[in-house]
Amino acid sequence: MRSATPPLSLALPKRRRVPSISIAQARLTSGLILFAFCLTHFSNHILGIFLVGTMEEWRDVLMMPWRIIPGQILLYGAFLTHLFLALRTLFKRRTMRMPVGQWVQVAAGLSIPLLLIGHVTSVRVAGSLFDAEIGYPKVLLDQWVNDPSVAMQMSALVLIVWTHACLGLYFWLRRYVWYGRFRVAFVAAALLFPSLVLAGYFASGSETVNRVHANPKLAAEIVRESGLTPADVKELRDLRIDLILIYLGLLGAAFGARAARNIIATWRNPLIVEYASGRTVRALAGSSILEVSRANGIPHAAICGGQGRCSTCRIAVISADRPLPKPGSQEASTLRRIGVGPDVRLACQFRPRGRIGVQRLVIEANEAQDSAFAAPVRGREMDLTVMVVDLRRSSRLAQEKLPYDVLYIIDRFLNAVRIAVRDSGGYLVCTTGDGAVAIFGFDVNMRRAARGALRAADAIWASVDRMNTELEADLPWPLGFGVGIAAGPCIVGHRSIDIGSAINFVGDAGNIAARLEEASKQIGAPVVVTEAVAASAGLAAAGADRRTLELRDRLVPVDVQVFTRHGALSEAVAPLE
Repeated sequence: MRSATPPLSLALPKRRRVPSISIAQARLTSGLILFAFCLTHFSNHILGIFLVGTMEEWRDVLMMPWRIIPGQILLYGAFLTHLFLALRTLFKRRTMRMPVGQWVQVAAGLSIPLLLIGHVTSVRVAGSLFDAEIGYPKVLLDQWVNDPSVAMQMSALVLIVWTHACLGLYFWLRRYVWYGRFRVAFVAAALLFPSLVLAGYFASGSETVNRVHANPKLAAEIVRESGLTPADVKELRDLRIDLILIYLGLLGAAFGARAARNIIATWRNPLIVEYASGRTVRALAGSSILEVSRANGIPHAAICGGQGRCSTCRIAVISADRPLPKPGSQEASTLRRIGVGPDVRLACQFRPRGRIGVQRLVIEANEAQDSAFAAPVRGREMDLTVMVVDLRRSSRLAQEKLPYDVLYIIDRFLNAVRIAVRDSGGYLVCTTGDGAVAIFGFDVNMRRAARGALRAADAIWASVDRMNTELEADLPWPLGFGVGIAAGPCIVGHRSIDIGSAINFVGDAGNIAARLEEASKQIGAPVVVTEAVAASAGLAAAGADRRTLELRDRLVPVDVQVFTRHGALSEAVAPLE
């Protein structure tokens, strides 16, 4: 039973006329600015494949945006903002437990300044303090001739910066359904680009070494043209050491302040979290629910990495012994965007106090499939969008292929369904053999529920197309599937079974969706959607075939939209992103 928590404590703050910039938005924006700088700077390195002179000729063109005053303000502001927010996040973390990908991103990000300080002082700072002209000939001479170990450090820096940037982009983009369609292209670009950068860097370094060996006077000429004196070089070296010590001091201060904060928190009233699964844990005061879950080994989805952007970590507040903190600007913005009720919060942003009961709304993939996705309600009537999915001719496939091969194909298909449903904001109710049932609309309005179901159908179709391409040599015929989507009022709750808790729902929408899935086989159309769902989603179905179907065991015909081509569905769904 939910406690009588004052409604005001759960209400979202009203819109401001001038929207504020959230921490997550500032982190993303500053990161994108730095990424843009890296693209231009690294692109200049690629030209080293040809000649050092080519790099030097294009340097003014590619780096021009970052040399003018507005560009410099933007670049340095983005760097300081990104660094400050990284230290702030490090301090605010109650636990250092996080997925491996986030650990790699954090470790790479914290190591970048250590490797970057020397390069910045010898190029940017030298040019500003001593009016020196530091071009590629001088940089390559220092790194490949005077101290080759620096060249190895810069090569490592390229890989570390690129890894950090790509992980950041991945955590940002993977919440979008369209990302899956371009994932292979993104991965290919992520691997090819740094390879070209290092190829250009090594080629230009080799050219510099060969030129110096062929002309011993060349090194002295390059140094003289730069305008730096030995005293200037010594001053820059001392400055580099000072900056490294300052950065290490900031890191130490962040870790030290965090440790002191945690020690103090252990003496204060702890946070007690009661999960709907029956588990109760104690945590440091000020922890977010996502941090509590991770610190106690409780799987908790968070596609965006806990930045408050994707909503997959959302929870329902079941009970609380005191008023809850209001959502911050980032959390409020995301909650408004998905249209949830007042008792839904983002676990990564929600930092309650006292004793609180919560229900996770999206369960991680490594949890039992039978428990699927947990529901935030018990015995409640609500409007839902229901999707029924089935893999075609799986029984016939079992006669043509070995059992293990058939099991692999079915498992891969159902996993694609699970991912599509999860990424589209739905809940996988159950899987039976080669089919599945999913529902949309627990914590969003009907418009978003309908759109989520359509996006999931589009993603499932794309996954089956990829499977047919990848397994073409092993399949006796292309895989087919059927999807039926309907909507209407349902009674939703939990049913207790031996291995856990599962969703149980009863409603005519489920029966219609199942009949539509059957009809899709008869009419040869993979996706069949009721007109009511299409209207709720605002579907621009120019490529759909509108029909009225007589369904088995139903007295009244149903108006539907039928999709026989994947391209038609994708075009209709694209504007709904």
